[in-house]
Amino acid sequence: MKNAWIKKVLNQEMKLATGCTEPGAIALCAAYVGEKVTEEIRSVQVNCSVNIIKNAMSACIPNMNPKGVDVACAIGLMIADPSASLNLLEKVTADQIEKAMILASSGLIQVDVADTKEKVYIEVIAETQNHVIRGVIAKMHNHCITLEIDGAAVLNNDIEEVKSISYEEISENLTFKEIVEFAVNADGHDPDFSVIYQSILLNGRIAEDGLVNNYGLQVGKIMQLQMNTNEIGTDLVNQCVCYTAAACDGRMAGCPLPAVSNSGSGNQGIASSLPVSKAAELMKAKDKQFRAVLLSSLVTIYIKSKLGKLSALCGATVAGIGSAVALTWLKGGSIEQMEYAVHNMIGNVTGMLCDGAKADCALKVASCTHAAFLASTLAMNHLVVQPTEGVVEHHVEGSISNLARLGKEGSDVLDEMILDMMLSKKKEN
Repeated sequence: MKNAWIKKVLNQEMKLATGCTEPGAIALCAAYVGEKVTEEIRSVQVNCSVNIIKNAMSACIPNMNPKGVDVACAIGLMIADPSASLNLLEKVTADQIEKAMILASSGLIQVDVADTKEKVYIEVIAETQNHVIRGVIAKMHNHCITLEIDGAAVLNNDIEEVKSISYEEISENLTFKEIVEFAVNADGHDPDFSVIYQSILLNGRIAEDGLVNNYGLQVGKIMQLQMNTNEIGTDLVNQCVCYTAAACDGRMAGCPLPAVSNSGSGNQGIASSLPVSKAAELMKAKDKQFRAVLLSSLVTIYIKSKLGKLSALCGATVAGIGSAVALTWLKGGSIEQMEYAVHNMIGNVTGMLCDGAKADCALKVASCTHAAFLASTLAMNHLVVQPTEGVVEHHVEGSISNLARLGKEGSDVLDEMILDMMLSKKKEN
């Protein structure tokens, strides 16, 4: 029974998404509204939580050059079909893009911070001559809880009625040791695990695209050039960091290929799957690849369930912890050494801030991927950050809880401060 529940958690938290999740979620909410629009739009009001705005301001939108909440909303209104969920940006047409750009540049779309404590909250209100259509996505990036025409509900799914496993339930009903035991004994032929194979394949395709094209800061591509010219070595660590960063380069710069996300984030999906899958390949341990990626993915989901879907702390740190655990297992490490890897990561990268989804996310992913290898290497040598130091505790659950506490209790002030800096900078420019 518990195994079936863990599989449900896995498939709930690992989903296909094209482009950065937050612009995609805004576009999805707008698509729900656009589907009900039958007249020319006169005005649009978009109200989003701080975290949504922070992550949607600077991330590129697939197939489009401009960025921003208003652009994401405009393309969603033009797509006007929410059936593809967070993958709706994959097959946008030239006509839809043209119409969206006209709407976005018209000044008809206004964006404000929503008065809500929800980390994931998007409200789109479109006014036409005779109607007002309002849609709300909340709690999860792909869940429309309200859709109204002139105040009358055509869809009403209260937040509390979301038929998903809550983060509180995941946090309270799983342990680190249970995850390890489940993952290392999983049957790779079970169709419930197809999303793991998808993450290896599809996230890998984005990495390959990122190594060829000039996306964003080109972190992965530059590392590849350095290896080709012997400026840096072609060792296991550099190859895995390069591969993972290239995928993040592409995704943040609008690569139109779909990613398999983890806990609502494509970058977390990339950073928890690719270092591990590439390492297994290079270590000639393909027989362990599936279980290693499963282990990393579940550890990431588990920690995110405690931290929250969106936070002022960078999600690459969490995905890096998942990778560190899986890398340690790949090397033949014990459960104790896997716990050491967690302590080492939390003692190292805790405190890395999320200042929005954008090109330099690839730098943070590269840093956390490198840190994962270092944490694992230390763990394999029975070296671990001591519980007398910093936020690290005696037991792995305690260290994870401290990380989560920092993210949850410290996020509100930090998020508002970061957003204020981002908005003030934008006004000056």
